Order: sequence, then C-alpha cells, then structure tokens
Amino acid sequence: MYVLSTTLEPVELDMLERACRAQRIPVSTSGDAALGDDLLAAFYRAGAAGESPIEPRQVRLHGAYTVLVDAEATARSTYTALRSGYSFVLPSPLSESRVSRLLDYLVATAAPQRSQVLTLSDANELTVGGRSVTLTDGQGVTLRLLGEQSGRIVTRQRLSAAGQDNALAVVTELRRVFQDIGAGAQILKVPHMGFRLVGSVRVA
Repeated sequence: MYVLSTTLEPVELDMLERACRAQRIPVSTSGDAALGDDLLAAFYRAGAAGESPIEPRQVRLHGAYTVLVDAEATARSTYTALRSGYSFVLPSPLSESRVSRLLDYLVATAAPQRSQVLTLSDANELTVGGRSVTLTDGQGVTLRLLGEQSGRIVTRQRLSAAGQDNALAVVTELRRVFQDIGAGAQILKVPHMGFRLVGSVRVA
C-alpha cells in the first residue's frame, strides 16, 4: 500500500514522509491521475494554490481515504470538509505523532491483499470451508453488492438504493453470520463513507 500527496507544502510533506517511513509506507507525489489498487490515502492541503490533478472524489470511489490538512481548521470548517466528502481533517502544522496515529487506524481498516473467499448461491446459501448457512434476501443483496466492490467502499446511499434502508442492521447480521460459520471475511465500517468487504464473494 502507499500514500499519495500532490498539494502539501514541503514542511507538511516532510512530516508525512517521516511518519510513513516509520511504518514502511511509501509516499507518492506523482501528478499522474492513475490510482493504484493499493492506495491507502490521499492527503490534500486546504487552500492549496492550483488544483490537484486527482480529485478527492476519484480517491473515494477507488476505495481509499481522503485527508485534508487545514492550517485554519475550526469546528465549522471541519464539519464542512467532512460533509463535502473528506474522510478526515488534520490541523496544520502536522505532528509526526498525530499522522502516525491516523496511519495506524487507516492500515487497521484497509483490506489485506489476501482474504477469505465466500461462496454464495443464487438461493442465498453462503458456504465457507464446508459450512453453509442460508441468508435472508436482504443479507444476500448486501453481500453481493459488497462482493462486487471487494476491498472498496460501498456507500450507504448505494445500499439504500438497492432496498437496504437499514444498512447497518443488515451488516451487523452478516458479521454475526460470518462469526457463526467461522468465515475469515470482515465487513468494515468506514467513517462518513460506507462499508468495505475484507474478502471476496464467488457466486455459484
């Protein structure tokens, strides 16, 4: 995995690189709009001169986090940034300890490269390692949506559009099912964004 920065000031970039180096996470400053599948997060500076070649929306749709570094962060500006789609807001000047704590959290909620394979039949029968259970229609729809974007974020809005108005309740039920049948897959809640499946779904 890696971290992207295209608009941070040199001092801020240096602090980010130091924190990432301690965790052996490479930092890219490339302006190339192509995003790697292993992108963890993109850092932006509030009020940076010129626009980043990579929009935060692109990063979010790619399943990675967006972090806004704001030298004039207030409760109101932070609320506005989160409402506009940023995952996190960090006040500037950055501190290595604060960035390190955030990286710890992001790494903990990032999907690993290898994960549990779930087999789901047309009849909503979920099979893992020889153990099977029949899911409800709502659970089956939700798991299929998450499986289609395995490792990436599925928004609450998309789940609602598929008829899952109480997405959190269905996700909680699926987590319990995973635990009951010994599945290694996980469904992670990504703050302000949605849910991410750590695993893959094979439709049988």
